[in-house]
Amino acid sequence: MDEFDTKDAITNLVNTLLTIPEGEETAPFIWREWVNGKKKGIFQAELILNVFALAHLYLFDDPFDCVAGDHKPTGALLLSMQVVERGLSFWRNGEFIEDKTSRGYFSFDNYGDKTTQDKKTKQMVTKRRATRLLPTITAFNNNRWHQIIAAASEYVEPKRKQVASTPSCASSEFFTEDEFIVESDPDSDDAVSGA
Repeated sequence: MDEFDTKDAITNLVNTLLTIPEGEETAPFIWREWVNGKKKGIFQAELILNVFALAHLYLFDDPFDCVAGDHKPTGALLLSMQVVERGLSFWRNGEFIEDKTSRGYFSFDNYGDKTTQDKKTKQMVTKRRATRLLPTITAFNNNRWHQIIAAASEYVEPKRKQVASTPSCASSEFFTEDEFIVESDPDSDDAVSGA
């Protein structure tokens, strides 16, 4: 990666990856390949697959189990894309600069869909930051999901066997905290009479 060893080279790369070209719906960073306007492998960029594997696929003994039924890991894939987008954005100036203000948080306020009132028309307008690509992902067939899972599986580290720990004291020496029920104060709004 010697070609990305200068601040200008990193700036150019990151801005190319994050900028949606005119006439396109997506930025290059979500594609496995984008050459001369030809795109292949949506949501199969190496960074997205890596995050998806580390944040979701590692939970499964067999990664393909996560797409076996009707429910697909749509949200996990969308969040993986957003995490990568956020990470790349810290490099927009060619060096890592993390925004430590609330604008830099990975939060619903910054990455979730946002509905505001248009100042001119007074109509409510939703900016689909989180769900903009949801229709695309929900339209994926099983073959597309299997391509994504197979590619992401390369980043899943094998699980280590958990060794049961043996307590170093007799069971009579264990202390268990008492169970309790938390209740509202009697004069609060959510207090239930007789509870």
